[in-house]
This record gives sequence, C-alpha cells and structure tokens, in this order.
Amino acid sequence: MSITAYGRDGAPRNRIGFGDDVAVSAGLTIAGDPPMFVADAVADPITGLYAAAAGLACLGATRSHLVDASLFRATRYVAHDSSSPAVSARLGAAAAPPRARTATAAAEAVGASTDEIVATFVPDARRDGRAKMPGPRSGEGDL
Repeated sequence: MSITAYGRDGAPRNRIGFGDDVAVSAGLTIAGDPPMFVADAVADPITGLYAAAAGLACLGATRSHLVDASLFRATRYVAHDSSSPAVSARLGAAAAPPRARTATAAAEAVGASTDEIVATFVPDARRDGRAKMPGPRSGEGDL
C-alpha cells in the first residue's frame, strides 16, 4: 500500500502535499470570494477509505499487488472526475521499502506563491488587488 500526495508515477510524483492543499488542487472547494475549504484535511480520509477498500480487495489474492493511493486522484474522483480511478493497483509488483528523497532545490519561502494560487481561483483578484490572503484574527490558529 502506497499513499502519496500525487501518486508514484508521472510528473507530479515528487510533489509534497497535505490534506487541505491537495484537496484544493483537486478542485474540491466551495466557490466564493475567497474560495473556501470543503472540510479540514478532507483528502486524507477520502484517500484512506479508498486505500482500505483496495487493500481489502487484495486480500486472498494469489499474486502480490502494489496499491497506489493518491490523495489528489482520490479527491478528484470524489469531487468531479469519475473517469479515472481513485486508486490503481499493479499485479505482481515488487514494492521497495520507503526511502528518503534527495532534495533537488531549496523550498520557497512560506506564502511565496499564495497570491498566484488564490488568483487562479479568483481570476480578477490580482487585477483588483484582492489576491492577498487575510491574516489570522486574534486567537485564530493558537493551540
């Protein structure tokens, strides 16, 4: 069982993602100005359910399987794209143990691309100067 943000194959295979940002990139948002999350970290339980179902389906199989459960694909499937599978499995695949990936570049500063991302959901935001995300209000985000 492999659960990743964007899958094990293709160009986005090395992208890092978490429940909220992957759900938004998969199109699971509530329209508005600004757009809002549907639920907190919703891609995680969606993917977990599909991964559990796929794992159960593999029980008792006579061959090994590698199940690739992608937060992005599972959430996109639930959101609006039922044309591609939420998870995929390869028969007889040998799965290597997890390994650390080598960093190929330094990460950008926190929030460096926020304006650009918000502008993709609210196209007029950049022109109107509304692309800035509001900061937390007093008490928000405190543990």
